Amino acid sequence: MPSRTKPSPAAAPAKAVIATPSTSQIGVSNSNLDSAQVLQAFRALSAHTSRRTTVPSSALPLDGASGNLRDPSNAVYVQLTLNTLSPTSHVKPVRINLPHALHTPGEVSVCLLVKDPQREYKDLLVAQKIKCISRVVGVTKLKGKFKPFDARRALVQEHDMFLADSRIVPTLPNLCGKVFFDAKKNPLTVNLTKPSRLEEELEGAIKATTFTQNKGSCTTIKIGYMAKHTPEELTENLLAAMPAVLSRVKGGWENVHNVDVKTGNSAALPVWNQKLGVKTHATPSVEKVATPATPAKRVAEIQEDATPSKKSPVKKVQLAETAAVKTPSPRKTRAAAAAKANIAVEAAATATPSKTPAKGTPKKIASSVSRSARNVK
Repeated sequence: MPSRTKPSPAAAPAKAVIATPSTSQIGVSNSNLDSAQVLQAFRALSAHTSRRTTVPSSALPLDGASGNLRDPSNAVYVQLTLNTLSPTSHVKPVRINLPHALHTPGEVSVCLLVKDPQREYKDLLVAQKIKCISRVVGVTKLKGKFKPFDARRALVQEHDMFLADSRIVPTLPNLCGKVFFDAKKNPLTVNLTKPSRLEEELEGAIKATTFTQNKGSCTTIKIGYMAKHTPEELTENLLAAMPAVLSRVKGGWENVHNVDVKTGNSAALPVWNQKLGVKTHATPSVEKVATPATPAKRVAEIQEDATPSKKSPVKKVQLAETAAVKTPSPRKTRAAAAAKANIAVEAAATATPSKTPAKGTPKKIASSVSRSARNVK
C-alpha cells in the first residue's frame, strides 16, 4: 500500500503593512508640533524653490525637468533625527496614508510584480479597466529576462514605483537584488487576493507614501511635491504622517531629537527640536503666564526693598555688627591706654619675689669638715 505523504502547508501571504497610529499618539504629535511653524517653513521652501527655478542652471542629465516628479528640488521630505539608533533595519516599506495624495493614479509609471501566470492579472486589469498600472511582470520574467544586472537596472530606471503581490514578498530580496533597494524603490506590498477590491487596493498604494526603517539616526519621508501641493496641503500631510511614523519608531517622541523639512537639494528647515521640550501627553499643560507689573506697583516694590525692615533679624544683626565696629574718639583711647599700662606695672611688681630672706627662717651653716675627711674617719 503506497504511503500517503502530507502536503506541506503553504506559506501565509504577507499582509500589506499600513501604519495606523492610536488616538494618544495623534494627540501627542499635535501637542508637540506647531502648525504655524510648519506652515512658515513650507512657505520659505516654496519661495526658495521659485527663486532657484527662475535662475538658469545646468541640470544633471539624470534629473527630471523643472517641476517633474524626478526633479530633486520638487520633492518635499520630512527629516526625522533620532537619539538612539535602531538595532535592526527593515526592507519592507510601511505604507502611510496622506490626506492629500502623494501621486495621482495615471501620472506615474507603476510596475506590478505578480506570481505566475502573469497573463491572468493582465486580463484582470483589462477587464476592470484599471489604467494606473504601466507594466505587469511575473516571477518567471524576473528569473529569466530580468536576471542580468543591466536588464534589472533598466527596469528600475523605467518606472517610478513598484508594487508587489503579498504572496511573493518573501522571495523579493533574491529576485530583485540590490538594484531596487539602492534606488530607494522598494516594492510596496499590495493584496491581490480580492479581485473586487483590486482597483481600490492599487490606487490606495499609489496615493500613499512609505517609511522604511534603517539602522541610522536620520530618516526621510516624502510627503509631497512643490509643483503639485500648496504649503497648506504639505502642512496637513506632515501633521498626518508624523503620528504614523512615530508609531513605528521605538521610543516615540522621547526618542526624537529634531524634525526638519527640506527638498531634494535644499537645506533643512527645523520645525521642532528636543531642546525646546518634549510633551509626552495628549493635552498640553496650562502654564501660568506672568503679567507685567504696572509702573506704580513696580515703584512700590523697589521702595519696599530699599527700606530696611525693623522686624527682620538679619537687619538687627547687621546693625549690631556696624555698632561694634565703630572706632572710639582719640581722647578715650589715650586714657584707656594709660590705665592699661598702670595695671600692667602693678601686676608685674606683685608677681616678682623678694631677694631678702625671711626673719623666721634660720640660715643654714656649712660644715667645716670636708667630705674627704669624713671618709677617712
